[in-house]
Amino acid sequence: MRKPLFKIRKNSKFGFIDAEGTVAIEPQYIDADDFHNDFSRVTFNNNLVPLDSYGRLLLKRYYRYVGYFEEGLARVQLLNDWGYIDRRGNEVIPVQYIDAQDFKEGKAVIATEEGYGFINPDGSIFIPPFFENAGAFNNGLAPISKDKTWGYVGENKRIAIQPQWELCEPFQNGVAVVVKNKHWGLIDTSGAEIIPPIYELIEHIPNGNFYEDRAIIVQAEKFGFIGKDGKVKITPQFDFAGDFNEGISLVEKDELFGFINKAGNQFISIQYEDAGGFNEGIAPVRQQGKWGYIDKMGNQVIPFQYAEAQMFRNGLGLVITQNGKWQYLNSKGEMVWKED
Repeated sequence: MRKPLFKIRKNSKFGFIDAEGTVAIEPQYIDADDFHNDFSRVTFNNNLVPLDSYGRLLLKRYYRYVGYFEEGLARVQLLNDWGYIDRRGNEVIPVQYIDAQDFKEGKAVIATEEGYGFINPDGSIFIPPFFENAGAFNNGLAPISKDKTWGYVGENKRIAIQPQWELCEPFQNGVAVVVKNKHWGLIDTSGAEIIPPIYELIEHIPNGNFYEDRAIIVQAEKFGFIGKDGKVKITPQFDFAGDFNEGISLVEKDELFGFINKAGNQFISIQYEDAGGFNEGIAPVRQQGKWGYIDKMGNQVIPFQYAEAQMFRNGLGLVITQNGKWQYLNSKGEMVWKED
């Protein structure tokens, strides 16, 4: 994997710099994604095209849609059907499926007119497409739907957990979300309930997704957290809560933001007009309408002077000045690149 690259803007075109601020790919695209697994996706001739970290386009064929590379393959759509390309742009699994998902644990969900099934990276059939729906393999199990009811299939191609729920999500580190009556609960890999479906399923909330052994729950419109044992670790009490990262979660109360630790104690007092999560030891926060950064002691490390500020990643943070220009800062607040 090459050194990280960061998206920049110049004259309404996008390119990339390295962590030292040197231009690695000249701004020339009308749109571009951040890099993921060594590839970006850029708009070229009104098409979405993969771009590698050397600035080379994978342009052997235009596709209606190109996904991200996962386990060396990216799903692509031509007209209405789907296939896969490799990291050289070769169509290694022909466009032929009604639907196709990313590879995970060496398998990918595909769909034909017969139903949903799974394929191997060489395109061979792992499980024939006869399910009503399916999700990704994780922990050796994948959610599948039969007769409008969800359960799990195993790597032995047999039903491992009998269908009995309205919806099942892929496993994550030994637990999975299952849904009944628009409420979610958790099961283990044997299918035993850790907690029954008692938490309301809410759109735009990562229902049951665990980050650092904590998952958000919402009760009576208040946010809290449970652990993988199903026990409430932080009583629902916040108007909003973000996922844990570096042992810290962003929370909101009475339209102000602060941070808590995994015990639920206020790590940094709830006092900011807005905030983003901690990453690499610092977090963007807003005071008196301007953004800056604080450390885990709550100390200001980059002054409050920006119109916008994003979380740090790979040593740099993107900020937008009061006149709308992009800048990248290092953790000392030193500018390594700025938009003209």
